[in-house]
Amino acid sequence: MLRDRSRGPCKPVELRYQSRYHERMATFLLRLDDSELEALREAADAQGRSMNDLAREGLRAVTTGAAREEKVRALTRRVMSEHAGLLKRLGEA
Repeated sequence: MLRDRSRGPCKPVELRYQSRYHERMATFLLRLDDSELEALREAADAQGRSMNDLAREGLRAVTTGAAREEKVRALTRRVMSEHAGLLKRLGEA
């Protein structure tokens, strides 16, 4: 709860958006060397975005890609298992 000083002293103002935003966000410490930090800063400046936004986008890309790759591997194993006989016959042809 903050005080809105523009309307006189001691009138409370709720920051609903800010409190809801922080309830769903976790903090993660990321250690970067100087060159990594500078590259992130330059990319953020060039795109007009925050460094935090770019780092989160990178994490999403990596985690989404890994999940997709595992799904493809699982489906490949399933197809190979279910159609092993057919695949063997095709390989012998």
